[in-house]
Amino acid sequence: MHLPFSAHPSSVYGVYDFDHEHIDLYAKASKTPEGLKEYLDKYVYGVKDHWEYLERVGGMKYLEELRADSILGY
Repeated sequence: MHLPFSAHPSSVYGVYDFDHEHIDLYAKASKTPEGLKEYLDKYVYGVKDHWEYLERVGGMKYLEELRADSILGY
């Protein structure tokens, strides 16, 4: 089964780039136990499946902006 953007917020070489905004969000949230709990509740435990996660982080329109250039790679 293919799950698009399943490495998000990380990257897949030649397919899509890191989501720097989301990594920054996580980095800020993880500075405190409370912030990390809020992050996990929203993006990990608070979604029913992969598709809801993708919508929660910005949806396919947003994620498509991370796609690698098919000729240059990134």
